Amino acid sequence: MERVFLFLLPELHFTKSDLNISNSSKRPVIGTLARMITNAIFLSHSLREELTIQIFIEKPESHIFTIQSNTIRYLGPELRSSGSILLKAEDAVKKKIESELFADQEWFQPHRGLLARFQQKPLDNFIAQVKSFHCFIFHKEGTSFPFDLPSSNFFNGLEELLKRHANACEMLFFVFSLGQLSLEKLLAPVLGEKQRITTISLTQNLDFPQAINIINVILDQFEEEKKTL
Repeated sequence: MERVFLFLLPELHFTKSDLNISNSSKRPVIGTLARMITNAIFLSHSLREELTIQIFIEKPESHIFTIQSNTIRYLGPELRSSGSILLKAEDAVKKKIESELFADQEWFQPHRGLLARFQQKPLDNFIAQVKSFHCFIFHKEGTSFPFDLPSSNFFNGLEELLKRHANACEMLFFVFSLGQLSLEKLLAPVLGEKQRITTISLTQNLDFPQAINIINVILDQFEEEKKTL
């Protein structure tokens, strides 16, 4: 079973100095994103297997970065490492836009092991590849949420939900939105199959990086238990 963490952002605009200045106005977004990447992909001394991170950025042109645990190189768990890689990737995207040398669905590699392409909907390429999947969409408790779907509390039966779907599916998607985006448009490929979607609300004192860590702890334990059967 493969895990795919999808992080959605309206834009990702920062400079190298923002990685070094603790009170930078852009530090909260890149800092949160870096922690999400670290908690998704890193074990204590290695990288998780069969795990993909997708970072979808809507502006200036919709594009996506793909990081796979078995191919990424020179990625460390600290902010400066992931931030520098993303900065390099964003610079490559902007150069393609400025030179008008870009087209949808064509992959390029701005960093060893990180792939990028211009793409309107972040899940299209995955949905076409798998027969069985389940999508978990996370949102903060009390915030507006556009979907007419039942929502579960993060601490109410999450472990049972994760294990049940991990046992039945080829792929699990975990979607986190860092900003105001049209989720109905971006997630259109899965919204037509509501039985494959679970929305999860997070209490205000639980942030996305913490939630990702808990998800992985549950699934890591589940995978270890399966090996002993």
